[in-house]
Parts: sequence; C-alpha cells; structure tokens
Amino acid sequence: LVDGNDIRAITEAGSKVVDAAWFGNGGTLLVAEGPVPTGLLAVVDVDGTVRGSVPLRPSIGFGGGYGMDVAPGGRSAVVTAVDRPALGAEQRRIVHVDLETGVTRDLTAPGGPDEDHPFFLDRDRVAFVETTPGEGGGVRTGVASVIDGDVLDVATGVRVVGATADGRPVL
Repeated sequence: LVDGNDIRAITEAGSKVVDAAWFGNGGTLLVAEGPVPTGLLAVVDVDGTVRGSVPLRPSIGFGGGYGMDVAPGGRSAVVTAVDRPALGAEQRRIVHVDLETGVTRDLTAPGGPDEDHPFFLDRDRVAFVETTPGEGGGVRTGVASVIDGDVLDVATGVRVVGATADGRPVL
C-alpha cells in the first residue's frame, strides 16, 4: 500500500502473491497466490489481517497473475485462470468465481485465444483483453455476459485497461 511516500506491505514477507483486486470498500483485497495452484483465494484487509479464504471448486491456477476484479457488491469476482499443458505454452481464460461458495466457471473457453485483464462493467458484464498468439496474432477487447458467457466484440487492436464508474470500458 502506498500512502504519500510511505510504502507498506500488506501481506507477510515470503508470501507468493501474484494478483490482487480491491473490494468496493477500498480497505479489503482479494488475493491470489501462485504460480502453482493453491486451491483458494484469500481475503485480506489493508492492515494485513486475513479475513478468510475462499476454497475454489474446481481449483484453478493463476500463473504469474494476469488480472482479476471484484464485482460491485463483493459477492463474486472474475479472474484470469492459467493452464499449463505439459508440452505447450500456457493458456489464459476468464473465470467467474462465486465468493460465497467458491464455485468457479469459465466465462471464456479454454484452448482458444488467450484472455486476460478482466474488469466488471456492472454485475452482469465483464470487459477483457483477447490476444491471439503467434505470428500475425492480434488483440481485441471483448465484453462477456456473466449470466450466459455470450461475448460481444468491442474494439479490435486495443486493450481494456479499466472501467468507468458508469460501466464503460476504458481502452
């Protein structure tokens, strides 16, 4: 946490935090450790107090951390799940997490283009970046429905970097 010129660690030294997202209260974080899957997400206050953990069902990995966001109201999150096939390059997809039950479900399909850096636009829509790997691969911003996973193309050649308070993607 940075306060003026003071930098203060929130988690203990030696923790393997690879990604984090703020809850709406501005004082609590959802934290993922990695790169090896741990099977859970931690909920940590800015003073370092661990409020609890969310066991993930099924478990997913976070790799080196490619973005996550907590939904308005704090009951769910979207994360970038990382798969590491034995003989292939890592693959990234967007996964919805119910923070009350720990149930995870894919919002984007595994095995296709890489998706990462999700941002809630509202409780029902998530903007994310899709990158097609390899020579001639491209980048685009899409919006996925949390309800049914339908994806709408928003912009080709640009990345989403955030969302406005009124639910518009910032490209």
